[in-house]
Amino acid sequence: MSRFLKALASVGLVELSEADQARIDRNKKGGAPSVTTTEDIEALLAQTRGVLEADAPAAPAGPPPPPEPPPLPIATEVQEGRALEQIYAQAGVPAAAFPAEKMLKVLEGLRAMPIEMRRAAVIAMDAADDAWSLDQVVADAQAKRSALEAAMAGLAATATAAEQRATAERADQDRALAEATARIREEIAALEALLQEEGVNVGAEKARILAHLTATREAVARETERLRADLARLDEVVRTFSP
Repeated sequence: MSRFLKALASVGLVELSEADQARIDRNKKGGAPSVTTTEDIEALLAQTRGVLEADAPAAPAGPPPPPEPPPLPIATEVQEGRALEQIYAQAGVPAAAFPAEKMLKVLEGLRAMPIEMRRAAVIAMDAADDAWSLDQVVADAQAKRSALEAAMAGLAATATAAEQRATAERADQDRALAEATARIREEIAALEALLQEEGVNVGAEKARILAHLTATREAVARETERLRADLARLDEVVRTFSP
C-alpha cells in the first residue's frame, strides 16, 4: 500500500481494510514515518507526481486538431461601451468642482437616514464648504442627464435608420429574387420548347431510320429469293450431269 493511500486514510478520506490497517500498525511499530497533516499529503503528492506522470499512457501521436474559429462579429453602427466621460465631453458638459457622481456617493453613505435628514445633511455640507454649491451639483446632474438623453435619442435614431435600411435592402433582395425567378422561368420555357422541338426531330429521324431498316430488310428478302431461284436452276444441272 502506498504512502499516499495511508495519508488519505489518516485524514479520513478513504476507508482501509483490516489487512491494510494491520500493515500500517506494523509499520508504525517498525518506525515508519506517519502522515497525518495536510502538509504531509502535499509532500507525498509532490513525491508521487513524477511516478504518476511516468505511468500515465502516452499521448497519441500527431498534432492536435486546430481549434474552431470564433464566429465573426456582425458590424453595426453602434459604438458600444463608450465611457460616460466621453459622452459628457462630446455633449460639452463642463467639469464640476463637486460632480454629481460624488454627491451620489455621499447620498449612498447616508442611505440609512430618512430623506429629509439626508437633505439637511447635504445642505449643511454645502453651507460649510465654499468650494462648491448644491446648485452647481444639481446643474451638473441636469447637464449630464441631458447628455445621456441625447445619446439615447441618437441610439433610437440609429435603430430607426437601421430598420428602414434593412427594410429597403430586404425589398431589393425580394425584387432581385422575383426578377431572377421570372428570367429563369422564361429560360426554362425556352428550353422546354427547344426540348419539344428536339423531340420531334429525333422522332422523325428515328422513323427515317426505321423506314430505311424496313426497306433494307425487304430488299434483302427479295434479292435472296431471286438468287435462291437461280441457285435451284443451277442445282438441276448439277444433279443431271454429276456422276
